[in-house]
Amino acid sequence: MSLDHFIAKFPKGLVAFVFITLGIVFIILNDPPKTICDAEIELFKNEHRSFLAPNAKSTQGLSQFDLQKENCKRANGPGGCYELFTQIKKLLISIDGASMECRKEIAQIPLVSKALWQTARLFVHMAWGAKPPTNSYEKVGWFDYSDINLFCRMQDRLKELYGARAWHGLQEEMFTQLPEVKTMQRERAWNLMLLSVRCNQYQ
Repeated sequence: MSLDHFIAKFPKGLVAFVFITLGIVFIILNDPPKTICDAEIELFKNEHRSFLAPNAKSTQGLSQFDLQKENCKRANGPGGCYELFTQIKKLLISIDGASMECRKEIAQIPLVSKALWQTARLFVHMAWGAKPPTNSYEKVGWFDYSDINLFCRMQDRLKELYGARAWHGLQEEMFTQLPEVKTMQRERAWNLMLLSVRCNQYQ
């Protein structure tokens, strides 16, 4: 029995209904409806693509974030990190503007995670310097009030988005990476790190 004869045995209305249903299922499987978070993530990516995504013109595949981070490290002084800090502020503003249920999905975008964590590390390293601060008053290095405010906002968001354990991991990392830190008592080293700054004084 041919397929045409088999189909002809059924009412035309039923056949049409089956084909329409199969068509809808096919469309949904190939192009599933977007969620609210899909729309917010797409908007976020479009807004920050020029900062986070590798530049097609860069022979090394560097992004504006990569370049601004290196410029900041080289300058290591007032004004030298203005561009980087401005873009990180914009990043945080966009994350804060997203709905609560979508923030963590945005945070899982690899380029977003990279920018936030690497900037946090950069803050701590630059505040510490080539050798330990002489006292706790110098642990903020050359950073001004607005810079520390940004660092504290980053700290809050990193804890919220990635968990307190991940932030604790960063703290432990600094006890092995900062210059001369291994020669110091842990409590002394902690008191000299930017990580121990009292953020309530800067927010």
